[in-house]
Amino acid sequence: MNLEIKIINQRLVYILMHFVIRQITNFIELNPNDDSILANRALCYISLNKLRHAINDLNSAIKINPRNVKAFNRLSLIKKVTGSFKVLYSFLHIISQIFTIF
Repeated sequence: MNLEIKIINQRLVYILMHFVIRQITNFIELNPNDDSILANRALCYISLNKLRHAINDLNSAIKINPRNVKAFNRLSLIKKVTGSFKVLYSFLHIISQIFTIF
């Protein structure tokens, strides 16, 4: 694949992700206590490398539902990538406790 096609593909993904984020945001306004939707919007932010927005969504999702394993996993991924290992360890500890409850 040549460079021009890669650039066009990246721009399309960028435009589509922003569209998806707007749609999810509209849904969140109608259902503000849906933790799974917040975690999914965070995934879109992660794909756009907007980590601060993703962290905010994931923290909100965890506040709504402290057993949202996907939110913890995504937050752990961000912490691992950014080098926040102390925080990552505490998240992994919480996740391991959640799994022992089930």
